[in-house]
Amino acid sequence: MTLRKDIIGKCLENEPAFCTAACPFHLNVPAFVDNMQRGALNRAFRIYHNAVGFPAIVSRLCEQPCTTVCIRARVDDAVSMRLLERAVLGHATRQVPYDFNLPEKNKTVAIVGAGPSGLACALRLCQKKYAVTLFDRQDQVGGHLNDLLPEEVYLADIDRQFTHETYDRVHREIIQLDEIVSGFDAVYVATGANGRDFGLKPDRGGAFATGQPGVFMGGRLAGRNSCEAIADGLAAAHAIEGYIKVGCKNAPVRQSGTRLRMDPEGIEPLPSVPPADGIAYTMDEAVKEARRCLKCACDACIRFCDLMGHAGKTPKKVADDVQATIHPGTLAGDGTIAKRFMASCNHCGLCRTVCPLGIDMGEFLLTSHRTMSRKGAMPWAFHEFWLRDMAFSNSDRARFVKPPPKRAGRKDETCRYLFFPGCRLGASDPRYVIDAYEKLLTLEPDTGLMTGCCGAPAHWAGEEKQHGENLAEIQNHWTALGKPDVIFACPTCRQLFQRYLPDIPGEFLYSRFPQPKEKPPRETAGGTDENTVCVFDPCSSRNEPELQQAIRKQVQAAGFKLEPLPLEKALAQCCSWGGQIAIASPGYAGKIARSRVSQRPHPYVTYCINCRDIFASANKTVYHILDILLDINGPDRQPPTWTEQQNNRVLLKRQALKQFWDEEPEMETKNRKTGVTLHVPEAVQADLNRKRILESDMQALVDHCETTGKKILDPETGIFSGHLKIGYMTFWAQYRPKVGAAEALAFELINGYGHRMEIVEE
Repeated sequence: MTLRKDIIGKCLENEPAFCTAACPFHLNVPAFVDNMQRGALNRAFRIYHNAVGFPAIVSRLCEQPCTTVCIRARVDDAVSMRLLERAVLGHATRQVPYDFNLPEKNKTVAIVGAGPSGLACALRLCQKKYAVTLFDRQDQVGGHLNDLLPEEVYLADIDRQFTHETYDRVHREIIQLDEIVSGFDAVYVATGANGRDFGLKPDRGGAFATGQPGVFMGGRLAGRNSCEAIADGLAAAHAIEGYIKVGCKNAPVRQSGTRLRMDPEGIEPLPSVPPADGIAYTMDEAVKEARRCLKCACDACIRFCDLMGHAGKTPKKVADDVQATIHPGTLAGDGTIAKRFMASCNHCGLCRTVCPLGIDMGEFLLTSHRTMSRKGAMPWAFHEFWLRDMAFSNSDRARFVKPPPKRAGRKDETCRYLFFPGCRLGASDPRYVIDAYEKLLTLEPDTGLMTGCCGAPAHWAGEEKQHGENLAEIQNHWTALGKPDVIFACPTCRQLFQRYLPDIPGEFLYSRFPQPKEKPPRETAGGTDENTVCVFDPCSSRNEPELQQAIRKQVQAAGFKLEPLPLEKALAQCCSWGGQIAIASPGYAGKIARSRVSQRPHPYVTYCINCRDIFASANKTVYHILDILLDINGPDRQPPTWTEQQNNRVLLKRQALKQFWDEEPEMETKNRKTGVTLHVPEAVQADLNRKRILESDMQALVDHCETTGKKILDPETGIFSGHLKIGYMTFWAQYRPKVGAAEALAFELINGYGHRMEIVEE
């Protein structure tokens, strides 16, 4: 779990906003403004009051250091915090200080100086019920405030804040500090600018500490301005309390500044709101000005990452949950806090892109997923379907590796290029692979073809052994073909090759195709004149700017106009395919897909077949780039079912071998053993597809029932029921004889479903 300590521990999520860091009181400006924006002025006032101690005084004296760091000032005008603070004082209806019902403490504190810093320290200590004695040589409290503000302002605020508090005031100038030190548990010296310092020197061992035990100093005596002096007094009270409790002057010095980073680019300009009377805001004006505040925070991962935004979890919270899952504290050792969360990451990399520190939560979750898989603690149900599909893609039924066809005069089996379309392109439509390969052969005859899966399902499932075996097989085939340059159709395949097979050089299919001649504007679906489309960049193309640009040029050359999506290119979002989301969190996966297709009303063009089919399933008009370049499909084609996808891969192998190498693959004879034929109505097909149940699994189940006789007949309906465990899943089927069928053993499937369980028979 070093990733959490070394990287996630540096996360900026708790860093203060720029304005908060610059404020001497560290006012929580985002919280203050949030209440202002909602018109909750009483709550806003309480936040302000608790931070500054004397709100009426501070609101008049504040020099607004926040405006110098406000990121809005780099776009238009800084948010006017002084006017907002005064608006709260002018419009909040509950401004009476709270009366803290705390027991009196038998500890005493002396404060030398009744100026703003001394009074602030006295206020906080009195609120905590310490016995405070205030020494001052002047007749009236307030110190230099008398030179800055009318008495009716500062004295009224002081009296108001001490409404429920009492302290002893001694009108006496302290000449030697030893006069009072021995009689008190602690002393705070705040004698003001040019005041008596009694030879004290700051002690770096703690905030406001001096070299003399129990004595603290701060305020204008330490070079602060008026507001900073008040802030010193409030903070010194905390340091003094710590000393009284533990006997050490080691309160941490409050750090200034922030590590927060924000880019002003993209911030919408909003001019400042001047008060109509030139003096103070009305309530409406205050709310309007408050709404200009961006409430700066390092929350890009929450705003951009679907998963963290959906769960409302920050990186540190995610890390804590994962830690508790990998090392559970339960007696049974079965921590389950983050299992589903781990399996719901699509590993798109957007979190790393938007994070100022480049923290990759996807990589962290993948590493954690692997740890759980090694322990055998990850639910198999999340990934079993994907691993079975991967195994089918790499089986003899679907996979083949061939050198270039028609190799007259050459006897070796090597090639200069190798087309690797991946497993999903041909599963969607075999023509995508066959037509693209035919085009490639006209451009570069010395191009071989290898189908199969790059191993993404095993990679996402944390199944390192299976993934490694798949990579080794790809490497061996590539070596046997003479280590050709690989031509990719799938950005995910290319991404995984770059990570795990870096010695294999590669490029993209679409960059190989010549630039099409520009065509006049074309009609889109429905015969309208609308020819504007949006290019949807697959998340795995995030770091492929040349590919992104090439696709756009090809789309424009085909007669389309382009409108950008809100997030694209380096900020591309996942369509919902990546990882194991669809099974681990189906509702969340659907939410993502709906969000993507609703971003623009125009048709989409994408160059990932998974994106294309996900969007088509959500009834979005969408092209794959090959539909445009090779005129293969229209934008309204519905995606194939899971069963059809497997059949398409078998068909691809058969057609490709026949068309390019004149080979006739051995035909598979189905049901040779039983002769059972299973008819699946369209409605049942759709239901099985929704449940991710293959018709071949239902066929195997019925074969089993008919061969073994292990089935149950409902005499009233004539429907048989039976079950069969395939892999980890136990499948159930309801079926009956097919009336009027020509086959001897023909059945009709009524229903099929699966359970994550094992049936133990006696």
